[in-house]
Amino acid sequence: MPERNWVVRVTLAALAAAVLSAAVPAYADEWSDPASGPAADADDHPMEPAASGDRWAYLKTPFSGKRHSVLDVHGGIMYYTFGFGVGARYTWIFVHNGFIPKLNNSFGIGAGVDVLVHPAIAYYSTFGLSFVVPIVAQWAFYLTTKWTVFAEVGFAPWIRPLGIDHDTCLGAFQCSVIWFFPIAGVGAMYHFSDSMALILRAQFPFLSAGIAF
Repeated sequence: MPERNWVVRVTLAALAAAVLSAAVPAYADEWSDPASGPAADADDHPMEPAASGDRWAYLKTPFSGKRHSVLDVHGGIMYYTFGFGVGARYTWIFVHNGFIPKLNNSFGIGAGVDVLVHPAIAYYSTFGLSFVVPIVAQWAFYLTTKWTVFAEVGFAPWIRPLGIDHDTCLGAFQCSVIWFFPIAGVGAMYHFSDSMALILRAQFPFLSAGIAF
């Protein structure tokens, strides 16, 4: 009788081991380490986690890899007068995962040129043509695979080749043909393809929209 009980116990143990070994692969995905994060695609862009209930999962996934620098061409209107402008800017991204390691962010330096056409208003512009050369630092946050938001701060020389009216301008600094002024603004990009995005920028001296590559 004791031998018989021993055989029954061994048989039950073997059956239990077989059931467990079959069940482990079926639940392997559920038991995987969630801290490992989503995989990256061929271009080293983090992919948005599938079946994730967190709408900010992409933002919370640190980037690994090298980001591409961005060239954008844009046009817009000056928000303190009825002038308009066109321009281009190149943003070199050199901190590929930015100053908050746990977030999907980047940092870069941008430079470009804007050509503004506007009527005469007080001491800002008793002329109709200006060239602005913005140099800014950009801090960007990647909210989803489609949306990126950023803030920019810097400065720009404002070149007024047609001169100014010394009877209306205020002081030697603002009366010069080249006037330096600070820049601060925000923007957003909507990525409608893998290589192109719509870019919007609210920044002195004008509001602009364009295409980024």
